[in-house]
Amino acid sequence: MSTIILKKLWLCVILLTFTVYAHAQHKLDEIPLLKVEDYKGKIPENAPFPIYTNSRVYFRIDTVIQKDPHQFQVGIKTKVEMYQPGSFWNTALVPENTVQRMLKHEQGHVYIAYIAANLIEKEMLTFTFTDNWRTEVGQKFHELTQKYGKMDGDYDNETMHSRDLAEQEKWNKKLVNMLK
Repeated sequence: MSTIILKKLWLCVILLTFTVYAHAQHKLDEIPLLKVEDYKGKIPENAPFPIYTNSRVYFRIDTVIQKDPHQFQVGIKTKVEMYQPGSFWNTALVPENTVQRMLKHEQGHVYIAYIAANLIEKEMLTFTFTDNWRTEVGQKFHELTQKYGKMDGDYDNETMHSRDLAEQEKWNKKLVNMLK
């Protein structure tokens, strides 16, 4: 009798763990909005653009579930930050009447980092790792950041770095919806 209760209790714990992960950690209303003052980096002499936002995604191991003797499922939590020393804003090259539009475009890059973090957390749970799970999780995280990092390039290409206003508006809506 107690074995059945323990099995049911264990199943509830596992289900609760997955329920927690089913919801995105990073929510739209919790993401800080960019300001020109956030850009603290030195402007490179040959910078191809007057603005650059350097967003970084970090992770920590949150949950490890041993499924079989040598198989593990690992849940992670991510942290996203705008790396201010690596982000720059050349005020001499950004006309005052475009500042708000440019801030909104750069905010999109930050949103993409948060979206990637949410997707990485969710996707990490779909993998099974071996006894070497610590190393494998780091490798998988790197692989997933590369995969989702491509969205950042697509964003700039499709919006022409914010110059295509109609495409920029489509992306603005798309990114907000992805964070809901």
